[in-house]
Amino acid sequence: MKKHLAFLVLVVALLATHTKAYAVQPHIVFVFDNSGSMDGNKLIEAKRALSRSIQLLPANTIVGVLIFSSSNRWIYQPGPRDLTRIQSAIDAIVIEGGTALGNALSVAAVELQRLRETYSGDKNNATFQAVALTDGENTEGRSPESVVPLYRDSQLRLDVIGIEFADDNLPRALAQNGFPNSYHTADKVDELFKVLRDVLKIETITTSADGVSDFDLLASVPTDVAKACLASIITASKVPIPIAQETAAPSDLPLGQSQSGSTSISWSKRRQTGCQAAADGRTTGIILMILGAGIFLFMVLRRPPGR
Repeated sequence: MKKHLAFLVLVVALLATHTKAYAVQPHIVFVFDNSGSMDGNKLIEAKRALSRSIQLLPANTIVGVLIFSSSNRWIYQPGPRDLTRIQSAIDAIVIEGGTALGNALSVAAVELQRLRETYSGDKNNATFQAVALTDGENTEGRSPESVVPLYRDSQLRLDVIGIEFADDNLPRALAQNGFPNSYHTADKVDELFKVLRDVLKIETITTSADGVSDFDLLASVPTDVAKACLASIITASKVPIPIAQETAAPSDLPLGQSQSGSTSISWSKRRQTGCQAAADGRTTGIILMILGAGIFLFMVLRRPPGR
């Protein structure tokens, strides 16, 4: 019974994640600190975490990467993800000068405003977000606190991650402008990927402590039953659902590559094939009815005679 319920939960989770991916188009600008204090292992691990996070985003995400020190510049102008170009740009990041976070946040806000104003679809089905990664206080230029209202007034999202550092003033400014849970800390740089994953709401399925994965729980479900249920969902929704057995790339692999045997499986990877389409959601009720009927029929057929 536990395995049957696990199968039901897994398929429903796939459906929900899949529908969400089609309904929303993310626009994300990463504001990356390459000031002198990021030198050494901190820069290496931060670049790695950024690469992994971008790889796991839905394929329809509009991505931009702005690096900043005393000055700032785009190493990847906001646009569709080109994983090869993004990886090359991130690899080329080197240490430069001071920390002008406020100036960089202002540049990111202006670009996100432009993306929002020129977005041709329903703005309720799109997100516009800046994610800043920094390891120190602002040392020059505009104060970050003075830029936060620009995000609020432009209906943009702002998240700031302190790397082995916690700012005293910026969290207060974020909270006062409608972003109460938007300041995050990675106490160690090797925790940055986990923090980024939470901020970006990247969903993963992992192997449990006892070594049993979610897919192991489904091992006893007959292949024909599983295929029939998924085929019903795909047919009813008329939208392709990729079910590839791809895994999240480990931190030492370039973007776009994967390694078999990884214990982390990203739902984002499973939904990349069709992420350019838009879901209208009108078949959700039909899908759930078909799914429920399939599970009910399966349980009835599996019941021993006389019970």
